[in-house]
Amino acid sequence: MQRVAVIMSDGLPLALLAHERDLTEELPEIAGMFRSDLLSFKEAAAALQQLLDRLGKLDTNWTERAKAEHARIVALEALTGELLELAKRATLRDRLKTIDEDILGAYFPVGKKPKGGSQPVVEIYWTVIGAVAKAIQVDVEGLALTVLTHELAHAYSHLGADTDGNRWADQAFCGSEVFIKEGIAQYYTDKVVQWFQQRNIAAPFSAYTELLKVQSPPYHIHEEWLKDFSPEIVRAAIIECRNNHVTGTGDFVRLMEMAKERLDRHP
Repeated sequence: MQRVAVIMSDGLPLALLAHERDLTEELPEIAGMFRSDLLSFKEAAAALQQLLDRLGKLDTNWTERAKAEHARIVALEALTGELLELAKRATLRDRLKTIDEDILGAYFPVGKKPKGGSQPVVEIYWTVIGAVAKAIQVDVEGLALTVLTHELAHAYSHLGADTDGNRWADQAFCGSEVFIKEGIAQYYTDKVVQWFQQRNIAAPFSAYTELLKVQSPPYHIHEEWLKDFSPEIVRAAIIECRNNHVTGTGDFVRLMEMAKERLDRHP
């Protein structure tokens, strides 16, 4: 058995450090974090105006008050519109598409954590999760669960032993192309969030779907795998990949194709 620690961290991953100042001090970036709240407020203000107008027509006590409050609501709607225009200039979503590393969470094999460590660890960056959840307008808990699923998929693919007790060698795992590691993690994340959705827990699947829209190519390669390869085929390819120290994406895809051909011949 191999234990994997899960740590909640309020820091930023290395891939985001270069963007820290822009994302925390630029006005459009800050406004962009509140875009969903501003849209909700805009709708609420319109509903409030309708309510006051109706009350004013039915009750003379509300007639004058509805007129007085109308100016305040108009001013707040104008402020909200101004802030929404500012939020349109936010660049967080576009920046996310350029980053090929896990920035919401990360899996570190032994010795690969920047500050060292004696055991594998998963770090969950709750500050980044909160910010991205606002930016892509999803439930923060659903996004956190999706991120945890993805990182644990990394850990299981690396450390999970097959029936012969074999694991993915540390050097081969760390040296594998990013498309292999992220493809495997995303493949199983998709399966898990769909499992949740089938049990009427929709937030993780919604978060996963919206997050995909702002992720870079390594996080999309699994979409073709989902169409062509069953979990049994992917599992067989992972075992071959680990046992033969395969590190290239093309070679891994060929292992899946070979496993599919082999399993199709022997139902």
